[in-house]
Amino acid sequence: MEVEAGQRTAPVWKCRFFPSEVNEKQLADWHRMYSVPAEIEFIVPGPNDRADDPPLGCVALNQAVLAAGLRLPFPRIVRKFLREWGIAPTQLCPNGWRILLGFLIMWDQFGFPRPSVGEFNSLYSFKSDGRRSRWWYASVKPRTGGSVVTQTPDSIKNWKQFWFYVRGPWQFSANDTGPHVNIPVRYHELRYTSHEPAPEFVERARQVRAVDESFRSSSVLITEENLASARLSSTTSSNSRPSQSGKQMKDISTLLKKKGQAGKGKRKAPSEGQPPASRPRTEEEGTQAEVPSPARSVEEIASFPTRGEPSSSPVCRPPQPSSQIPPRPSTRIPPTYLGSTPERDEEYLKLRGSIPKPLRDFFRSNSPTRGDIVELPSSARRAISVLGKSWTPDQQKYLDIMGTVESIVAASVNTSRAAIQLTSAAEKIGRMLNDIQVMREEGKKIQAELSEEKRLRALSEDILLKREEELRKKEDELKAMSDELEVVNKSRADLEHDLEGERKSNAQLKATLEKSADKDEAVAKFKSSNAYLAEQEVVYFLTMEELIETTSEKRPDWDVQFLRDELADLKRKSTLNPPSPEEVDQDLAEVDQARSGE
Repeated sequence: MEVEAGQRTAPVWKCRFFPSEVNEKQLADWHRMYSVPAEIEFIVPGPNDRADDPPLGCVALNQAVLAAGLRLPFPRIVRKFLREWGIAPTQLCPNGWRILLGFLIMWDQFGFPRPSVGEFNSLYSFKSDGRRSRWWYASVKPRTGGSVVTQTPDSIKNWKQFWFYVRGPWQFSANDTGPHVNIPVRYHELRYTSHEPAPEFVERARQVRAVDESFRSSSVLITEENLASARLSSTTSSNSRPSQSGKQMKDISTLLKKKGQAGKGKRKAPSEGQPPASRPRTEEEGTQAEVPSPARSVEEIASFPTRGEPSSSPVCRPPQPSSQIPPRPSTRIPPTYLGSTPERDEEYLKLRGSIPKPLRDFFRSNSPTRGDIVELPSSARRAISVLGKSWTPDQQKYLDIMGTVESIVAASVNTSRAAIQLTSAAEKIGRMLNDIQVMREEGKKIQAELSEEKRLRALSEDILLKREEELRKKEDELKAMSDELEVVNKSRADLEHDLEGERKSNAQLKATLEKSADKDEAVAKFKSSNAYLAEQEVVYFLTMEELIETTSEKRPDWDVQFLRDELADLKRKSTLNPPSPEEVDQDLAEVDQARSGE
């Protein structure tokens, strides 16, 4: 968005909750349905795109905004309103668009100058659609007389997610003149300023609200013909096909354009060659533009129930002197009845031209010229009763025809009102059917979600059963492993006990070996000692002596003297000191102790 020097932008609000749910087929249907120019493209957003931050050169739109009456490219007056408010197109709720467009159409049909943003803000305030959202809808201010546009839909649901991007010359049309007015494309806070409206605007609002609410319904106002007539659509009115109620609203709006400012100043002269009611208006027409005075009050022509004071304009003025009675009218010039004006004559010709010729002939042949004036409106009957015989037959016949035409117009308006009521009822039924269809679709979605949830639940139960079976198997395996571990632990305990016994045995054996080693060393040392050698010699000597004695006893015939001599010789040759008897006893005791230890 372009920002002028010194202008402070509002804080940007990011939308992250509504991804788009549109497809190519829907966009093609909407492009054709709303008569979008071929050079303007509709683009399907991506899954990560958001409406509050469109790509460069694009703007986000909702289908509900197009259904509310917005047409592409954006009208200049709409761009002014959005620029002044500082919001993107999708930030204004669909009913807010209906109120804005219907407001502009009503001002156009009355012939009033284009309203400003401040004047609109004097009648409406804006409220946020939710505590945390930045979608805005228009609400009527209290003590302002009610809304200009009536019968908007009560509620529109599920419209925020059906958005898309628009690319191309969507902002300016080819015949757009004047300085460019850009609109914001990203979401911002609303800039709302209101002031006391001018008395002229208050009077215009009062005149607009005097119209019956059925003609101010959003469904009646917002049509392709009215949008084109109010320069809110690039589609020409010749290409549009308005409904019968739209045609009747156009006829009534022609009368409404002449209401409300009679006698408030001089009328401007019409353009050359053009009747006053068909003079074109410029887009920037000033606030002082005058509207021709009405031919007769709208309440008397169309039997509108008004909210304010009834109009004091009579159909016919009080009688004038006979010298002022107009001459007999010709066949080609419209008759100038008492109190007529060029605007009234032109209006009569328009009304007369709208009646088929067979019907005109029937009225002409059955006109109440014989004093039977029951079918005439009350205003015409009062005028005839006052005038009496001062009227010529032709003038009285003309007045009868005018009264009959007024009766036909009133009946036509009543029929149109009934048709509009039927149309409104049909639209309500259609909305109810749409709501029922939406509820059915939501029910189908809920049923599909329940089926999916049931399927997922069954799948989850199967998965849980499988997991339970796996857990049971794992528990059995763990139990078997626990039993094996218990056996292993028991075997380990036994092994540790055996090892402990072996360790003790080894310790005892080691101690024994160490003790045996000490004994062997002591024995070896003892054996190498002189005492041991001496003991051995003593033992040898004793043994020899015992042998000699035994032999001499048992074999007295043997000669054992040589043995005694040899033993004595050995004793003499011994180098060892013979141990004492005490030493021998001690050594023998140690040997006996060592043997007993083994």
